[in-house]
Amino acid sequence: MNPGRKDGRGTNMNGVVLAFTPLVLSLAKKYQGEGVEFDDLVQTGYLGVLEMAAKSGNLRWLALELKTKLPRYMERAAGKMRLQSGRVEFDVLAKSILDEETLSEVAANEIKELLQFTLNSEERVILQALNDGYRQRELAEIMGISQPAVAQRVGKIRGKMRRALAI
Repeated sequence: MNPGRKDGRGTNMNGVVLAFTPLVLSLAKKYQGEGVEFDDLVQTGYLGVLEMAAKSGNLRWLALELKTKLPRYMERAAGKMRLQSGRVEFDVLAKSILDEETLSEVAANEIKELLQFTLNSEERVILQALNDGYRQRELAEIMGISQPAVAQRVGKIRGKMRRALAI
């Protein structure tokens, strides 16, 4: 009989992971896609469970802590995976930077080409991340640069798009 891995307090970590497997699987299913694999998210979710269990001072509150913090942990991990994969959804970006009137005036394919050829890969990734809901501060942490540097790049992106669209 394998008693399972225990942390420093004698908590059976295998039991903790098994107890929260349904939560991890449901969150992985929710955030998969767009360049993020289900299995990668499951592994990340288990890692989050182990980290939070190790930090938790009281295991009675662990379930509440995981239900509130693990979704954000996995959402951020999925966002980082998307950024690392460099996959950019041009349709979504086009809709996020143009209002409905301008979007109807310019064909969607032209906007896709414009985004693809006007912006470099880093600028497209920044635009995608901002469209996904990341704040500049969060994006700066992920990219390893300062928030003002991200703001400067966002300004540069806006300028390029205005010039390209002659708005």
